[in-house]
Amino acid sequence: KDKGLSYSDYPTQKNKGLLNRIILNSSNPGSIVLDCFAGSGATLVAADKLNRNWIGIDCSPHSINTIKKVFKNEKIEYNYFEFIAPAKENMQDTHLTVMR
Repeated sequence: KDKGLSYSDYPTQKNKGLLNRIILNSSNPGSIVLDCFAGSGATLVAADKLNRNWIGIDCSPHSINTIKKVFKNEKIEYNYFEFIAPAKENMQDTHLTVMR
């Protein structure tokens, strides 16, 4: 597989061109793009470059660390919020992270 220059070592990362087309055809500049499974952050980067506001959510620490690295490389400013719900019986704590 050709990893190209945009490859972030995240298994579900989408192609930048495809993301740009989806965002351009489904939103206007200044509107909000919501990515509930932010993964590598590629959708958030595309939205930012296309002058959209964005909200990214993911519960994976690997995802959040990947997004932070991508944002640092792309010089994207963001706010970071973390919500941790206490574990219920036979379950782990739930982590939900929102950025922007």
